[in-house]
Amino acid sequence: MKTGDMMKTDISAAAALREARRHYEEGVALRQAARFGEAINEFEAVIAAVRPFLDNVRKDAAGESAENAAEEMRKELLRLKHGSQASIDLINEIVFFVNADLMNP
Repeated sequence: MKTGDMMKTDISAAAALREARRHYEEGVALRQAARFGEAINEFEAVIAAVRPFLDNVRKDAAGESAENAAEEMRKELLRLKHGSQASIDLINEIVFFVNADLMNP
């Protein structure tokens, strides 16, 4: 990969990280407000924003500090992705919960 291409990937990954954080924070606020459908949309936007960049965050950076920065960005992207998926799973459990004791036989 050329140096210019690596810079574009880093800039794009940083933009994706900012976008993912924005969607994640909005998703958390919507989940807390019990606006579950909108929250799921935000969490799915997080996953879509980070997916293309997880494997493309520069690993062959020149210098240890650049490598550490790339690894930290990758960890943050993963944290947002996993947090979003966990939130989607939690919302689905809440929405589809059925109390069998309250149902008529």
